[in-house]
Amino acid sequence: MTRIHSSILAHGNRMNRRLVLSVPLPAMESAGLGADGIAARLEQSVKVRGRVYRRRLQRCQKGFSTDSVHDLRIALRRLIAALTVLNAIVPVTRLNQAKQWLKKQLKDLSQLRDAQIQLQYVRGLEADHRELRPFLAHLTQQESSLVREAEKRVCRIKPARTMKRIKAGRRRFRRDFVAGADSANPARPLRELVVSAYAGVRRCRCMVEADAPKTLHRLRVALKKFRYMSEALQPVLPEITAAQLKSMQRFQMSLGWIQDLRVLLDNLRAFVRRGSRRDAALLRPIRQLLRRRLRSRVNGLLNSADRTIAAWAPPSVSTLVNPARGG
Repeated sequence: MTRIHSSILAHGNRMNRRLVLSVPLPAMESAGLGADGIAARLEQSVKVRGRVYRRRLQRCQKGFSTDSVHDLRIALRRLIAALTVLNAIVPVTRLNQAKQWLKKQLKDLSQLRDAQIQLQYVRGLEADHRELRPFLAHLTQQESSLVREAEKRVCRIKPARTMKRIKAGRRRFRRDFVAGADSANPARPLRELVVSAYAGVRRCRCMVEADAPKTLHRLRVALKKFRYMSEALQPVLPEITAAQLKSMQRFQMSLGWIQDLRVLLDNLRAFVRRGSRRDAALLRPIRQLLRRRLRSRVNGLLNSADRTIAAWAPPSVSTLVNPARGG
């Protein structure tokens, strides 16, 4: 067993190993890349994502807007995913430090993103439901405050030091990966990462209950990990198709809308509690409407969940064993 393979098994032990090893899926063709080719493509992927992140950060610092914040969040997620993949294969301290710094930026923008989504949704309802106007004013004030705070934080970001860490870290990754990879099957640890992440999605799906928000949230988190990992590894794993990634994106968006509706309902409930009885009575039909929409979205998602998730299935660990070596 190689040093790289040992690292992946240790990482996978955090997942349900029994489920990982039992995924009954077909074999696939090899990408035909050696260890150096795989490392070069992964290193290049991080390099490109780093450039995209810097460009979108600069754009956001020059003109802070809903669109620029959205684009920055996407760039952050994709760069974090690429660093997570490299660091799971070959632990590199500098890559982990960079990842933690980037995750803090993403977290700082999360509240603003939630507020903007709620504001957009309520504006769409307000024309037919004038009783929402006080709540809309509350959301507008809340968003304005979060914009000012987030803009200050974004303008203070200086990425140079972290980008240097990433540059040094990806070079270290390439050197260590090539030195420790199994020459007969260098892509195996990458595929084991994907299988482990897929097992996490499957496990969370089995635990989902329609009336238990936390179980749906866990499924969303597991899917994000699997989707962004799959995107990061697609350049070296040909079995990951564009159609699968598109399907993951749609499913994640559906889970996102469910989460957004829950957050909106919680915010509306808190607003009603602070208001008068008259406001509570006026907003009761709106809350009932949102609950119906939420139930409809959850039921629609769960009706197709098993079929959709099955279509993303990667090859099982058993099919990745090199027949000539017997594993």
